[in-house]
Amino acid sequence: MLKAGSSIFILSLGCPKNLVDSEILAFVLERAGYRVINRIDRAEGVIINTCGFLQDAISEAYEEIQGALKKKSKGEISFLAVGGCLFQRPGNSLVEDFKEVDLFFTHDDIPIFPKLIRGETDPVSRRGSKFLGDGRLRRLFTPRHYAYVKISEGCNRRCSFCTIPLIRGQLRSREKDSVVEEVRWLVRSGVKEVVLVGQDLTLYGKDLGKNLLEDLLKDLEEIEGLEWIRLFYLHPAGVKVSLVKTIEETQKVAPYFEIPIQHVSDRVLRMMSRTGGEKAVRKAVETIREYIPNAYIRTEVIVGFPSETENDFNELMRFLEEERFERIGVFKYSPEPGTYAFSLFKGGLPEEVVNERFDLLNTLSYELMSEAQKNLLGTVQKVIVDGFNTGHLLARTVYD
Repeated sequence: MLKAGSSIFILSLGCPKNLVDSEILAFVLERAGYRVINRIDRAEGVIINTCGFLQDAISEAYEEIQGALKKKSKGEISFLAVGGCLFQRPGNSLVEDFKEVDLFFTHDDIPIFPKLIRGETDPVSRRGSKFLGDGRLRRLFTPRHYAYVKISEGCNRRCSFCTIPLIRGQLRSREKDSVVEEVRWLVRSGVKEVVLVGQDLTLYGKDLGKNLLEDLLKDLEEIEGLEWIRLFYLHPAGVKVSLVKTIEETQKVAPYFEIPIQHVSDRVLRMMSRTGGEKAVRKAVETIREYIPNAYIRTEVIVGFPSETENDFNELMRFLEEERFERIGVFKYSPEPGTYAFSLFKGGLPEEVVNERFDLLNTLSYELMSEAQKNLLGTVQKVIVDGFNTGHLLARTVYD
């Protein structure tokens, strides 16, 4: 166990939601007298907040745990705690695989973490975290000019390939006033850009019997000193005209839409259990293009979903070419134990077919993104400066 005053390094893996949890954990530890430092080679204890979303993330977590255990075996650190999403994923074998780890924890353990590492109490035993946290009580790991703000946790949608509901549980929304107060606190601390994060922001407030996203954006618009508001992520089925018009009417919400469509073939989308199917995808894109012509749409697509035909794939290629998405992320289908797709489809597509389709889509996405960048040549853009490198400013436009 670690006594107060010890130095601790926190490694946060995965998404911005995990990062916010790690920031809150850092604050809790510092308030209890621990020193949270940013160099593992000077730390007495290490905490790894894992991601368990995909097999690649699990492999990364295992590598990091193994690396930390080597340091522990050499006496370079004296304490190792491992937790977060991978530990909360049903069926994980972390405890059996890493018996030398001193403490395993869930997100629900964050408020009591100092007591845990002093051996004064036991970890919370339940799965499916209930923790939401107060974002005003955290130490930012991002540069001081931007911050992530988690407004909801979990998800009520049941995409057949997704592990989030298994790990994070049902949708849980924070109260709107709590979010607004957090953003006010961040702006007073020097933050210029806030990124609202949740598995699907269009569901925000639904568990409270309300539709709160549009009202939240209007309230945040009034905060003096806040420059940009960015939204991560929007399910196509939740991108309604009223939401797009609200964004169009604001001055601070970035005309940048993070909308993972995953596919466009209605047959594939039905197998993915994607609410609204092809119609929702096309309607969302059409609505954004109509009301905010200068908007950039960043999307994600999955290739190689079980039984995806050549016609399905070609339909996806044509759609991306027609709509000219400005930002595209391409991913291979990952069969995840515990998901409906994993139990439904025992076999997948041949690896060479998946790799070929992945390469084709990556080539297309690069062409489309290059085209979007070239369209900005000769324009004047407001940017936010993220840092310096060899005498040059590193900056982002509102589209990045």
